[in-house]
Amino acid sequence: MKKLILALIAVFAISAPVFAQTHVSPSEDAFTDSFYYTEAEGTTHPDKLWAGATVNYEADPPAIDGTEFTRSYLKFDLSGYSNIDRAYLWLYRVDDSWSYNNPDQGNVTVYRETEDWSESTITWQNAPNFANNTQGPRTYINQPDGGWVSWNVTSFAKAAQGGNLSLVLTGNEPFHIFESRESPEGHFPYLNVNVVPEPVSCLLFGIGALTLAATRRAKKKLTRSV
Repeated sequence: MKKLILALIAVFAISAPVFAQTHVSPSEDAFTDSFYYTEAEGTTHPDKLWAGATVNYEADPPAIDGTEFTRSYLKFDLSGYSNIDRAYLWLYRVDDSWSYNNPDQGNVTVYRETEDWSESTITWQNAPNFANNTQGPRTYINQPDGGWVSWNVTSFAKAAQGGNLSLVLTGNEPFHIFESRESPEGHFPYLNVNVVPEPVSCLLFGIGALTLAATRRAKKKLTRSV
């Protein structure tokens, strides 16, 4: 039995990598703005994604006063994926300069959206009910010069594998701007997914089953000897 297990492990070591890593691009992405609540930003401003508290232009002077917000929506096609082990969402934060004393820091939280939406038509007004979403990880951002930011969305990806994974980003602090899939700068958002290859997962299952059988067999021998 031990020799068989060692042989299987040897085959496992040389036949395939432990994980197959891939980048999944969003099939759709857009943001919504509570101030421009009927505007489809995915159509009018398709190259950016905003998340966090934004400017209330009706204030005097206009200011970020905690009354207006933006949210970003991203959709990933995971219909061809199974055995997902890890998944991270990566977005490139823009080095945004504006005149409302943005401290260039703050938290952005990702949620899972289970209702459908369309990049070309979603607005703050017609977006799915945000209260129904499941909260996920929060990332603290402190990058005055911009750069890549990530969130661990493994639990969401595992739950959505075989279908669409829809994510929403929001925050209570001053807004952050990220590049979208239509960005001319080329820093496109993506989902970094690690998958256990099917042959490897079957082999691991086989090793586990054989190990369990060997353990039970050893226990029975020990019991009989006593």
